[in-house]
Amino acid sequence: MIENRYIGAYDPTDEDPYADVDVEELPSWWRSAITDHDPDHGPVDGPTYLPARFIDGTIVQPVIDRLETAYDVDVTLVGVGVRHGDPWTVRVGGRDVATVGRERTRAGETRYGITADRFEAIVADAIETG
Repeated sequence: MIENRYIGAYDPTDEDPYADVDVEELPSWWRSAITDHDPDHGPVDGPTYLPARFIDGTIVQPVIDRLETAYDVDVTLVGVGVRHGDPWTVRVGGRDVATVGRERTRAGETRYGITADRFEAIVADAIETG
């Protein structure tokens, strides 16, 4: 199963970003999202599902999964009462610890304005400071 930071054949700018991807090799959270959101693969009409990424291109969900497992704590990126262009909140163990920029690309992909390494450092710092 593919769990890497990057998916080699996946191209979010392509008309069919999954054309050269064996969807069955994607992580279960990704396959489920495709089924839920992609009219070619699932029941809901709408745009093709594109996973959220950090500014460095790293896919967000595997990073969150890894941090939750390593620290045994919930890690989320949430928008509470936000408007277009407002920052989102990094929440660790139910505690708001930082904010990050967030945008939707023309391709429909969510991109957070932080690198994966910096996100991991924020979570680690939040755990250490309790």
